[in-house]
Amino acid sequence: MRILILTLLGLSLAFGAPGDWKQVGNSGDWKNTLDGVVLSGTFWTVEPDGTLYATPLKTGKWKAVGDKVFGNTRMLWASENDLVSLEKDGSLYRINTFDGTWKGIGKKGEWKGTKTGDVMGKHLFTIESDGKFYRTDLRTGSWEQVGKQEWQETVYIVACWDFMAALEKGGTLYRVNPKDTSYDQLGKKGEWGSTIAACSMGDSGKFLFTVESDGTLYKTDMLTGKYVSIGKKEYQNTRMMFWAGDGRLLTIEKSGTLYLVSVE
Repeated sequence: MRILILTLLGLSLAFGAPGDWKQVGNSGDWKNTLDGVVLSGTFWTVEPDGTLYATPLKTGKWKAVGDKVFGNTRMLWASENDLVSLEKDGSLYRINTFDGTWKGIGKKGEWKGTKTGDVMGKHLFTIESDGKFYRTDLRTGSWEQVGKQEWQETVYIVACWDFMAALEKGGTLYRVNPKDTSYDQLGKKGEWGSTIAACSMGDSGKFLFTVESDGTLYKTDMLTGKYVSIGKKEYQNTRMMFWAGDGRLLTIEKSGTLYLVSVE
């Protein structure tokens, strides 16, 4: 468990050496967070009571946006200047970040079988529980299956530069071409078997970040499969992890405390 050593009144865009971290906001404020995403320097999160919160990373001061209608949100992504949410009933929505209003994408319930996914550009890539890989045009809501039905064991699929990182249940990591789902195995089979959280730099970089159950934070080059550890083994209580930009990650602990972590 990381211990709070100072209270932040403001957060700079970069700090310290890789592995250095700073607390954002008050301890435990994100204990019940369902999911989140960073968009233009603001951390957006949804809570079980349906509230959508916006937290500027420079200040750590959060505010509610819109009506309390997000209590059934399963996953949250950023697409251009808007948010995209997937609800428990399998419906997809675009959320206006100015006022929290939302509008349906495609038909209601069409993504009910989705178990993992990520946004790349104007498309949402998802994997269904039956192992099918889909690409959805977020402008129209139209979708199509890509490649073969062979992704039943995938736990995470994460956009990473112009390809996807797919991590299997057994801990094997693949680099996937989203155009046809052709793939290459990275590293050894099962080498990421202890992963408890993962995120990437999105379209902006080639690195995947993972946290292991022993508390180690790793940075993996998705072109070569080579990885290095960052900082000390102190991330074992990480519940969620997000790319925050400017060489930083955001982590939410099991306690609900939010941290910015330098990785560059």
